[in-house]
Amino acid sequence: MKVSDCDRPISSRPVGRYRPPRARRSALRRSALLARLHQAMGGGITVLHAPAGYGKTSLLADFVGDVDYSTRWLTLDSASCVPEVFASQLAAALLGEENASPPSSVGRAGDLRAYLGALVAQAADSDEPILLVIDNVHELNEDVDALDLLGWLTESLPDGFEVILSGRALPDLVSLDACLVTGDITLLDAADLAFTLDEVESLCKQHDSGADARAVLSGTHGWPIAVIATLSGALAGAGPRSPIQSAAWERFLTGQVWGSVPEPLRPVLLAASELTHLQNSNRS
Repeated sequence: MKVSDCDRPISSRPVGRYRPPRARRSALRRSALLARLHQAMGGGITVLHAPAGYGKTSLLADFVGDVDYSTRWLTLDSASCVPEVFASQLAAALLGEENASPPSSVGRAGDLRAYLGALVAQAADSDEPILLVIDNVHELNEDVDALDLLGWLTESLPDGFEVILSGRALPDLVSLDACLVTGDITLLDAADLAFTLDEVESLCKQHDSGADARAVLSGTHGWPIAVIATLSGALAGAGPRSPIQSAAWERFLTGQVWGSVPEPLRPVLLAASELTHLQNSNRS
């Protein structure tokens, strides 16, 4: 039996991209969504798809602490669209070893598949079912070969493996699209991940804010990062504003949001931001 990540000494556990992020103080436990994720287990693949700031990663970090699975976590980055890099990152996640040996040969199309197939079989040699979380999966859309490798992986996993794919854009895979159309894959999108009125009311209490929860929900359309920014003072509408927080909010929008948001959605998000105020000020 392999030693699970939970049983490893702290110093020997993989860090960074191979571990869920630390929970934020402002995080809200989202019981209804966690219940949906629990219900999805056994289906093989679950997908979370929404723009930045919808709490995808935070939700999954909570979830992996809830389930009786041996969790493998991988957060992708811009280098992951190189198939050999993606394969090495998957190997590190599956084995729980950040310095996992890279594939010995990549001269043929099947080399990376053979490499990962052997590692999947090794990881599957466990008394616990395996949950593989791949976060920022949109990074793979830059390379068709990396996407093909992901598609092969999701179609080849043995019984007892569950995969959660999370990102700002759905992987461009025909096999995934077919399962989404037939309902064979559980999908949580922006509409599911948006805060409800009950959740905004809970956050108002958590922040000791006198803000009107309905007004906050209406003004942000339930976009989690905008709700929290409003209640923390980064946006107007819930008390004194912090210039530092406001500047951080603008940098977040510029660096993390606008590039991945479809054009029709930008007015909705812009309406929730302080950028509206800045634009109006510039016109006057």
